[in-house]
Amino acid sequence: MRVTVKYGSYRPACLRVVARDSQGHVEQTDILQDQFKDPEARQVLVAVFRKAEWERQLSLEVSSFDGSTDAECSGTLIETYSTPEPIQVPLGDIRPFEAVLRAKDEDGDTFIAREEGVAGTDCNDGDNEVHPGAAERCSASVDSDCNGLSGCQDSRCQQASCDDGNACTTQDVCTGASVCQGIKDSCAPSSICFRVTGGDCAALGNCTEAPDPSKVNAACTLGGQSGVCRAADGKCSRFPYIPSNFDPDAIPTESILPLTTKCNVTFDSTTLSWSDGNCVSNPPTPIELPQGNGMVLFALSKLELSAELRLVGNRPVIFAVYGDATLNSYILANAQGTVPGAGGSLESACEDRRGKGGLFSSDLVGGGGGGAGGGTVGGAGGNGTGSGATRGDGGLAGGNVFVPLVGGCSGGSGGGGGGTEAQGGAGGAGGGAVQVSVSGTLTVTKQVSASAGGGRGGQFSSSSGGQAGGGGGGGSGGQVLLEAYHLKLESGSRLTANGGGGGEGGGYHSSSQRNGRAGADGSVDSGSQAVGGSGDSQAGGDGGNGGAQSKAAAGTAGSEVGVGAKGGGGGGGGAAGHIRLRSVNRCTLNSPLISPATDTQCPL
Repeated sequence: MRVTVKYGSYRPACLRVVARDSQGHVEQTDILQDQFKDPEARQVLVAVFRKAEWERQLSLEVSSFDGSTDAECSGTLIETYSTPEPIQVPLGDIRPFEAVLRAKDEDGDTFIAREEGVAGTDCNDGDNEVHPGAAERCSASVDSDCNGLSGCQDSRCQQASCDDGNACTTQDVCTGASVCQGIKDSCAPSSICFRVTGGDCAALGNCTEAPDPSKVNAACTLGGQSGVCRAADGKCSRFPYIPSNFDPDAIPTESILPLTTKCNVTFDSTTLSWSDGNCVSNPPTPIELPQGNGMVLFALSKLELSAELRLVGNRPVIFAVYGDATLNSYILANAQGTVPGAGGSLESACEDRRGKGGLFSSDLVGGGGGGAGGGTVGGAGGNGTGSGATRGDGGLAGGNVFVPLVGGCSGGSGGGGGGTEAQGGAGGAGGGAVQVSVSGTLTVTKQVSASAGGGRGGQFSSSSGGQAGGGGGGGSGGQVLLEAYHLKLESGSRLTANGGGGGEGGGYHSSSQRNGRAGADGSVDSGSQAVGGSGDSQAGGDGGNGGAQSKAAAGTAGSEVGVGAKGGGGGGGGAAGHIRLRSVNRCTLNSPLISPATDTQCPL
């Protein structure tokens, strides 16, 4: 007989298979867990051979145990599966038999679920914090240790802290009467920011509190520090609104320091380092945030920029200012060519938004790469002149959720060969992501940019009868998020998250062999589209323009300008990214330039 023993979420420590006939013949075999041939399949195969002197009808019994000693099963017998009646063993053949064990440990806490016929002890196999020996949760109505008693009913909870659900009581503990009971106070609110609702505590025992609208922005004290009553949730906070991506009151006061720059400087969010320490006076320690793909936060008592601040690295950057701030210099998280801005071009965040690569055909011609997606879809690349030199599609639209911050994505690479063959142009990098959150008034007079990089041009090669690579797609713009109690954008301010232009395809012709021209990077100070690469390669297709206040354009196809000419397709333009403005008071917009169009939440 071929016996298959199947088991589920609980893997036995040992299995015992017993065969017997009606004349009293009995044989058994024990299989230890480390002898299971295929643990992932959750089954064990056992061969049972009938001896010549045995009857042809056999009864089988499969048992599981939670332990083993030497080569035998030991410990607790978990369950037994028996054949309901003897099984006829065929002459000269094999009879299959399947035993399915029922023991389960779905929550992985090593305790078997209680079930009739199974020696299980876990009273809730869907919660790995509930099992025999677990700590009792005295404030909950859950039997955590499976002894039949929950919360204050358990003797281990006597005099332990609990919650009786009554806002009118304090010092709640489990009493000898197996109930949670506290001491009644008055209905006074917990802070100046709240008011009491519900009536008389002593009479009704059900008073609650809610944010007091009349106390919004009233002064209050938070851990010895001055704060205001916040409108959104009534909390006494150092910020009068709930900022995006961080809790302003979870940051220790000693960690809130000034940031002052004296000359052009670059901050790397990967290494948490400054390019020129002499430009930064006593730089504050950045705080690493785990949300999303990770972010870097500066908690600042003031922000004074005397020159350009560039942000690079693999994580977006947040500047949280406890007070007022004026941006009199540039903050640039834009990409430059194939180098992304801070938090741009992350693989894990760009699966759907990344531009698709062009294909390199057997005719040794490449299609153009697609532009990356952002506020819209990215522009598609252009086809090459060769059969199969197919373009890459543009990336999908996305990245409009600012919590967590996420940068733009890379354009697709142009189709190209390897080694000495014509290379496709690399896709432009995605713009980064930057957030400035100010508890008071934020005034912007200069540029804040997360624009993208342009795709590179395709290459040509005169080998093998001529080859032409496709142009790379443009990258997509990232994110710019500005929020404050009062946000003011002056006439000279520029907020940009423009897409990059696509690269020109490479071209081959007996009289004109040229590499394609790179697409322009997304503008950091205008709403103009980044121009796609063109004009250098006679046979190569032009790159598409990047997205700005208009949508990204597709790359054009390569052309055959004469017999034997080969042209790679141009790369598609990258889409623009996203800009968001948030202000408790109505934003003051003194004719700023904003590209693309902003997502405004003024007032909040």
